[in-house]
Amino acid sequence: MKPPTNLRSIIASLAALLFAPTGVLAQPSTAATTPAAPSLRAVEYVPDSSAAFLPFDDAWPRRWNREIAPGVGELRSADRFTAQGVVHPLDVKVSRLGTRRVGRLTPMPDAGDLAAFRELADGAPNVDALVPQFENLNSIVFQLDPTPKARAFSNGFGVGIGPGTAAGPDASLVFQFVSGQLVAPTDANSKPAGNARTIQLQRTWFAYYEPLGDEHTPRDARGNALTKAAVLIMPGMFGTPETSIDPLTLRLRKNGFGVLRMLSQPSRFTEHSEIEIDLRSLDVSAARMALVVNDRVGECAYAADAAWDYVHSKRPAVAAVPHAILGISGGAITLPPVVALRPSRYSACVLIGGGADFWLINEQSNYKSMIDAVRSVWVGGLPTAGSIAEFDSELLLRARIDAFHTAAALKPTKVLVLHATADRAVPSPLGDVLWERLGRPERWTYPANHEMLCLGLPAEFDKLLVWLDDSMGFTKPAPEPAHPK
Repeated sequence: MKPPTNLRSIIASLAALLFAPTGVLAQPSTAATTPAAPSLRAVEYVPDSSAAFLPFDDAWPRRWNREIAPGVGELRSADRFTAQGVVHPLDVKVSRLGTRRVGRLTPMPDAGDLAAFRELADGAPNVDALVPQFENLNSIVFQLDPTPKARAFSNGFGVGIGPGTAAGPDASLVFQFVSGQLVAPTDANSKPAGNARTIQLQRTWFAYYEPLGDEHTPRDARGNALTKAAVLIMPGMFGTPETSIDPLTLRLRKNGFGVLRMLSQPSRFTEHSEIEIDLRSLDVSAARMALVVNDRVGECAYAADAAWDYVHSKRPAVAAVPHAILGISGGAITLPPVVALRPSRYSACVLIGGGADFWLINEQSNYKSMIDAVRSVWVGGLPTAGSIAEFDSELLLRARIDAFHTAAALKPTKVLVLHATADRAVPSPLGDVLWERLGRPERWTYPANHEMLCLGLPAEFDKLLVWLDDSMGFTKPAPEPAHPK
């Protein structure tokens, strides 16, 4: 037999191996048992999953808000503006969008960049004194693909090609969430300089897909499927794996779901940052690192919350149906903070290949060098197992919107975890920690690595849709057996 030569065949082959009912790789285990000993090196530190949950309501990062007049501190009304940012609609086909990785030479802002800034700054006091600062090294932004018929790997690292046509008819709403942080101008000696105020922008791209339904789906007078439920899909890094998310989007739509897709993590989520960890003052270093962690996962929550509000404003019927959330890889790592910001919004949560302790995941991941987002620079000596444990403990006291703490917000909700026991991208022991922190909900475990779990998802779509329907109350109870007269 000839080996498969295209990506679809390769993925199908992986799925068949991963989820085969017989053979070396078994069906997923759903038993809530104590996890097996981790396969990773014993020297790798794992935080105490039984540690106390810390409150996080006061830990959310601050954002610049054009509605706050200097010296007044009261909010003024403005269209499409939240306390954290603004939604900027885009008149593009989402299947034409692909990612671009920002290099060391930051490109000049184009018309779309400037339009996003104007949307954010419009109506602000002294708007002419505001200067935009767009994304820096290693950030991810979306742009129109210049080759609509051949979606090339042209972003410099071969992943994140954007949503494709396998998701079904194109999205009806495409938009950005734009937020900003005020950066005071300084001179060459880092001293305050001038009256201009720099607004550091961050953007997150979304698309909303209408439900398609099937022959049993209720429809309106125009024949459009009525929305049974709505689900937010948060992808892995750079929007991957599209080869699983696109067909999942289509399956959900055919099942009556409206699908809101976060096309990738916020643009600065992968921005290169180097943070010193001083062995002589681990608490001070932990405070600096916590600002990075809270900022990056917090932006995911702000963006998702604003995206739903925008969809509800454009599709009022969606606001009245149950909502679910599904996160894959990086999307699963940031799912608990998203739910924690608005826990009443979601009735079902699915976490695929996730984990707790953002910093430690980054340090132990075999994707660390490829992504190169947060680089820890140890000073004062080389880190030891003891200093790593001490630093991480200090960090988790401050990174309080990390999934390690915000997992508590999911406990009243129906939760499903899909976990790979040989995961090195999101190290499986840290996936075990997340599961424990979630209260040991239903879990499907697979003897696989991260890539096989994510690429093999299509083989589990049927089970996943049944689980969502059951958890959201759409499955009709089996009829009681008739009693003989």
